[in-house]
Amino acid sequence: MWVIQVGFIAKYPFLSSAKELIENDSSVSFTELEAASSLVINALKKEEMPASGDDFNESKNLVLAKLLIACLNNSSLFKKFADLKAKEFVSRMQSQEELMLVARDFFPSIKPGFELKVIDYLKHGKSLREKNVEKGIVKLDENELKDLLKESISQRLRELKVNSKELPELIQNTAEELREKIPKEDYNPRSFKGSLLALDCIQKMVKNGLPEGKRYYGSMTLAVCCFKDSLTQEQAIDVLKQYVESCRKSTHDFTEREAESTLSWVYKHDSINYSSSVAQGLGENLCRQCVSAIRGKK
Repeated sequence: MWVIQVGFIAKYPFLSSAKELIENDSSVSFTELEAASSLVINALKKEEMPASGDDFNESKNLVLAKLLIACLNNSSLFKKFADLKAKEFVSRMQSQEELMLVARDFFPSIKPGFELKVIDYLKHGKSLREKNVEKGIVKLDENELKDLLKESISQRLRELKVNSKELPELIQNTAEELREKIPKEDYNPRSFKGSLLALDCIQKMVKNGLPEGKRYYGSMTLAVCCFKDSLTQEQAIDVLKQYVESCRKSTHDFTEREAESTLSWVYKHDSINYSSSVAQGLGENLCRQCVSAIRGKK
C-alpha cells in the first residue's frame, strides 16, 4: 500500500494530515503573509505555484491564504479561489496511486476500481443520477473521481470557522493590501439582454462601487436595473456581488447579504420604479443618466 512520504503534504496541503502538522503553531510573520498573499493572487490569475516540497510551510501557507480571503468578506471570491486551487491540485495527480491516496482522505470506503459506498459519495457528490450504483456501491471512472475530488477539495478549502475581525491586525492589514492587488474582472453587462445594465454609469458603479452612505441606494438602483432588464434573480445576484466587492471597505462593511436583501425585495415588487436617487444622494450625474431611464422603461 502506498504511504504518505515527505513532500506529499506539500503537494496536497489540504489533506487532513496537513492540519495536524501545523495545529500547534500560532505564530505568523510578515514574510509568511506576503507568501500567502502571492498564493491567492497567482491562483486567481490561474498561475500555478509549484510546491516547495516543505510539508509544514506549504500547509501553513494555504491556511494563511484562506485567512486573508476570509478578511475580505467575499464568499464568491472565496469560492473562486477554492475552485481554482482544487482544479490545480487535481491536475497534479499523475498516477492512480496518488489519486487513490488523496481520495481516501475524503472517502474512507474507496477501493481499487474507484468504488465507494453511497454514503461517502453523497457527502460530497451532487447527485446519483446517471451514476453506476449497485448494492450501495457507487462505481466511478477515473475522470468522474477527479471531478468529485475537485468539488470535495473546494468544499474543504472553504471550511473556515473564524471571525475575521478577531484576527491579528497584521493579518487584517495584509488582507486590505491584498484587496487592492486582486485582479479585477471585466464586467460585461451586455452579455445580458436589456439596456439599463449597459449604461456607462451603471457599469462604472459596478466596477468602482460607491462610498459609505450611498451603497444601499446603489444596490437598489442595480437591483431595479436587473429586474427591468429581465435578468433572473440568480443572474442578478452575480451583478450585485461584483458591486459589493467594488464598494471599498469602510467603518461599516456593506455585505453581500445586505445587497441580496435589497435584490429580493425588488424582485417581490414587480411594479417597482426607483425614482428617488437624486434626493437620496446617489449623485447627480448618475441619476440624470440612469434613474430617468429606469422610470421610463416599461
